Parts: sequence; C-alpha cells; structure tokens
Amino acid sequence: MNTADQNIFKINISRAKKYIHRVLDVPTYNDKASRAFDDFMITLIVLNMIAMLLQTSDSIAAAGHFIFTILEIFTIVVFTIEYALRVWSITVNHKYSKPFWGRARFCLKPLMIVDLIAFLPFYLPLAGMDLRYARILKLFRLIKIVRYSSTLRFFGKIIYKKREELLITMSLLFVILILCSLLIYDVENKVNQAVFPGILDAFWW
Repeated sequence: MNTADQNIFKINISRAKKYIHRVLDVPTYNDKASRAFDDFMITLIVLNMIAMLLQTSDSIAAAGHFIFTILEIFTIVVFTIEYALRVWSITVNHKYSKPFWGRARFCLKPLMIVDLIAFLPFYLPLAGMDLRYARILKLFRLIKIVRYSSTLRFFGKIIYKKREELLITMSLLFVILILCSLLIYDVENKVNQAVFPGILDAFWW
C-alpha cells in the first residue's frame, strides 16, 4: 500500500469513526440512523425484560428455551459490539481525545459501567468463573434504556438539577416514616405484641 492509499485509508477510517460516534453518542432528532439505532436498542432491551419475566415460569422457560437462548446470544453480541464501537470512536470527542487515557476515563462513566455489566456476566462462566445472581445483573439492561430515550434523559437531567431539593424531600419523608413507626409501635405493642414486637416491624408495616 503506497502513501496515497494509506492517506485515503486513514481518511476513511476517520470518517467512519466520526459517523459511528455521531450515531451512538450524539443523539440528534434529524439523524435517521441515530434515531433508528435508539429505537432498535430500546426494542431489544424491552424484549429482554419480557423474556426474563416469562422465564420465571418453568413451563414457559422450557417451552421457549430455544427462542430465549437465541435472543440472549443476539443481545450479548449486539451489546458487545456497541460497547466496543463506543470505546473505539470516543476519541472523536475532544474531552477523550487521548487514545488510552481518554478511553479509560470514558469507560469509567456510570452509563459505560452499566453497559459493561449488561453483557459481561455472560462471558464470565465461559472463562470458568461461577457467577451467582446473573438474573439480577440482567436488570442493568433495563437501566441502559435511559441512554436511548430522550424523555428519560431529560427526566434524568431534571433529577440532577433538583438533586438537593429531592434529597431534602426524601429526608423529610424518612423522618416522617420513622415518627409514624414510633407512634404505631407505641400504640400497637401494648395490645398486639406478636405482630409489633419491635420498631423495625412497625417500620416495615
């Protein structure tokens, strides 16, 4: 490959990286590819959640074992490729432009950690590692939906901006709950000690 061909190759790679980054990490309502990708991922995540719920029934899990297995493998492949492409193309962003440290900092972002947990447990048993609670870890796939839904992203921004007010509200609710538990315990313990033997039981009630 001569110098001219190498330059053309590098230009094409650069264009591909920018395009992939725009589709994956820069959601724009005017970009049909970005919107189609978001819709596809949301559909895939919802199907995974439905499959997980259906598999709690032994009869349904046995009857649809092949379909559930195919869906799981397809999902893992898609999530793995998506994660790899995000890490590869992120250097387009000037904040993560350094090939190693930029990608390392990007991988430590909360949503990237969620993305990793969404598919990594599948590979651990293949490496001979015993992984418990795999079904619980699959719930991280539901959290991934925040990345692809503009409404949920907007909701998340509101929560972040109002985090202090929400924290105060939750603290007040917790204090009220404790006070109510104390009152319930004080009243009920005298006449119904078997049901309310302690404050924690009143709190749970």
